[in-house]
Amino acid sequence: SEIDKKYATGIIDSFKSEAKMLKSLKDGLYRAKCYQAYIISEQIKKLAKDIEDKGEDNLNDLYSDVTIYENKKIEYKNKKSQRSDLKEKCRDYEWLKKVPPVYERLSIGFVKRPKAVFAIIAGLFLIAAAIFSIFNIVAGAISAIAAAAALLYFYINRLIKSLRAADPTEEFNKLKASFKERTGRQLSDIAVLNAEIESQQSFYEKLKFLEAQISEQKKELSSLEIKIHKKFFEITGCTIPESEWLGSYSSLRNEIRDLKDEIESLHKKQLGLAVTESEYLEEDPGIKFSYEKFAEATERLEVVKLEISERNSQLSALKQVVCNETADDITIEWEQLIENLKDKKNEKQQSLLEIKSRIIAGIIVHGEISIFRQEEDIKIEEGLKSEEVLNPLKEITRKYSRLSLDGDSLIASDDYRDYPIKDLSTGAREQIMLALRLGFASRILKQDRLFLILDDALQHTDWAKREVLVKKLADIAHGGWQVIYFSMDDHIKELFEMEGKSFKKGEFVFIELGS
Repeated sequence: SEIDKKYATGIIDSFKSEAKMLKSLKDGLYRAKCYQAYIISEQIKKLAKDIEDKGEDNLNDLYSDVTIYENKKIEYKNKKSQRSDLKEKCRDYEWLKKVPPVYERLSIGFVKRPKAVFAIIAGLFLIAAAIFSIFNIVAGAISAIAAAAALLYFYINRLIKSLRAADPTEEFNKLKASFKERTGRQLSDIAVLNAEIESQQSFYEKLKFLEAQISEQKKELSSLEIKIHKKFFEITGCTIPESEWLGSYSSLRNEIRDLKDEIESLHKKQLGLAVTESEYLEEDPGIKFSYEKFAEATERLEVVKLEISERNSQLSALKQVVCNETADDITIEWEQLIENLKDKKNEKQQSLLEIKSRIIAGIIVHGEISIFRQEEDIKIEEGLKSEEVLNPLKEITRKYSRLSLDGDSLIASDDYRDYPIKDLSTGAREQIMLALRLGFASRILKQDRLFLILDDALQHTDWAKREVLVKKLADIAHGGWQVIYFSMDDHIKELFEMEGKSFKKGEFVFIELGS
């Protein structure tokens, strides 16, 4: 009576139970914290891998290449514009190069007026001829007349030619007109022509040099464009049009920045958890970590431990008194001490209680077992005749349509005769037992769905019926059942893999165990 009043076993046990529950909760929350730290760590690794895959260094190189390409393209366009200007300034150079020979040829066509000295000399020869005639010098007269005639012929012939060529020819006029039309200048002499050629030659040489630069730059642009396309494809996996280069680069840069921000946020969460890498837990403990719950559980656990300690201190004196009664050592546990005290109290009644309890228990158990057996036999008989059991039997065996009990023996029947199941082949027995499992499970659970674990239940079934049984198991799985099948048979494995194609992703799982 004193123990019942002072010990308050229920209260201490309640505190101990609460302490145990709080410790379990705290440990679970701590494991959840370690698991969360592991998940965050994996997320950080994945994000870091994403950044690595996007290639930040490659992205910097890409931006540099795009910038160089844009600058070179502007330079290329400017040089093309310069080329157009230079072409305009030396557009007649090729024509002008051909003009000097023509100009000189036409210039040579002008015949100068002969000098008067030839006429004077001819006159002198005529006077000499007259003198020779006076003095009757025939040979001298003839020679003088011949010389005078030759000089007069030369003078008159040149004079006629010079008079005929006094004005430029039509071809020369056309040349001048074409020169003025092309250059805007009057072709007065060869110096004007040479000056214009020299001027356009300077622009022509600049043009050729510029065209060489343009050609080389075009090659560089083409090579750089291919390089940029290749880098974009390596980073994004697709071809980016030139017009979208800078936009795509900005998007990639923003993606990397967002990934870094997310990593930074996860790092802060990771630091807040205060869990070292060696404490990471890869397996989900099935509880979600909460700072509030963890703090509450820790604080309450300390309170409960203190309460238990205080109550145990109060009971020290009472324990000593009880130990004196039971002759136990003071170090004995309270639970055992109370039990020992109760043993003393119940010592003389124990034999009678044991005998009475054995008799009563035997009668009750025997009666309950008899009732249970009768009810069980009735339920089995009803079940064997039910559609829930017979339908799987017909579908799976394709032969037997009825089941019944003959004492403790199970009988399978077709349309012609009865077959004790113990006399059937192993494959036939496996089919019937599978049908019984499915049928009785469906009958008992109604609309509920559980699971089946089958250890090569179809191993001894012929190949034709294996397909039917595997399809039946697939239908059961489609209906909500979980089916776990262990097998060493490759044919059965192939049948399940074939049926597995009808399931959604994640609903069919094949696991191959190593040797």
